[in-house]
Amino acid sequence: MRRLAISIGIAVEVAWLGTPAFADAPPAVDVHRSYGGSAVEFHVSAGAPEDNGVSTTSAVGGSVGSSGPTLYPVQYPVIVVQAGTPCLTYTTTWITSQGTAGTLNAVNERQAEALQRQWPLCKGAPAAPGPGGLPPGQVAASFWESEGSNPLLVPSPKIEPGWAVTGKTAYLETGGRTAQGFQDPTGAGPLEIQASGQFWVDWGDGSGLQGPFDTTGGPYPDGTISHTWTATGTYTVQVFENWTAQWALGGQTGQLGGLRTVGEIPGFQVKELVSVRNR
Repeated sequence: MRRLAISIGIAVEVAWLGTPAFADAPPAVDVHRSYGGSAVEFHVSAGAPEDNGVSTTSAVGGSVGSSGPTLYPVQYPVIVVQAGTPCLTYTTTWITSQGTAGTLNAVNERQAEALQRQWPLCKGAPAAPGPGGLPPGQVAASFWESEGSNPLLVPSPKIEPGWAVTGKTAYLETGGRTAQGFQDPTGAGPLEIQASGQFWVDWGDGSGLQGPFDTTGGPYPDGTISHTWTATGTYTVQVFENWTAQWALGGQTGQLGGLRTVGEIPGFQVKELVSVRNR
């Protein structure tokens, strides 16, 4: 039988007792917590093996309701038996201390990382909590808003040969990508991001924003993003890439959007072609 004991006071300790051993009896996890002189005991064990769902039982002081003190969720990783096979699931308890809930969730995240490397997620199990016990969607949105633009390639546009001629088509190369994939480690496992971008171009001559373009452009004569200036001058050509993304974390997926990266060609010269007659 495999048992896990966690005791939390001013300092937090996590101790593993025993080694994995699954025989005829289902595994059980006992968690004993004490803080502020008030002890709470929590017990989770597997019921009879079932083909569907996860069987767990819990006993905690307090419950979620519309009256009484505000309660904060604490999510625990637990090992149960499902269809005769040990697997990982999560269970939630509620306590009145927001600070203690944050401490417990931080410990549980580290515990979950170790367990995820050893046991598969149970069929029908709730998604793993993210950092601080946040749901996966909130973890993904927070990362996308605060860090998402960092790994995204910023457009680096150019128009060969470095200038254009009025009345002649010029071809833009965005120097960007239309798709990128990357990861970010979280307490609930790796956050997977698959990002897709579309380009918009401001040619700087008042003709308005043009797009969206689903390609990165290309040089003459086959480039797919082009423009013709009608007046000589010096222009700032700006390339905007609007990004959306698909995220995956803890068995859940969703959509993200709202990020933009920008590149530009400052001081781009547009000249007039002058014919010279030799006499």
